[in-house]
Amino acid sequence: HPDIRLTVVMSGTMYLGEGETFDEAKLVAYPVGTVAITPANTAHYMYAKDDDVSVMEIGSGPSGATFSKKE
Repeated sequence: HPDIRLTVVMSGTMYLGEGETFDEAKLVAYPVGTVAITPANTAHYMYAKDDDVSVMEIGSGPSGATFSKKE
């Protein structure tokens, strides 16, 4: 995203990693109630590993996303 993102975990545990390619070893657990801050133009990925996850994501527009291919 070209803008900073704040992600609030509303339920479950969200796993977040940074980088161009998914790497489970880089995932950090964010339990319910935590906030993850992702700087602008930072490649990242989110994963619902253990259960259903609900998040609220906040950014400012105009925004966008570039998706990478799953390897």
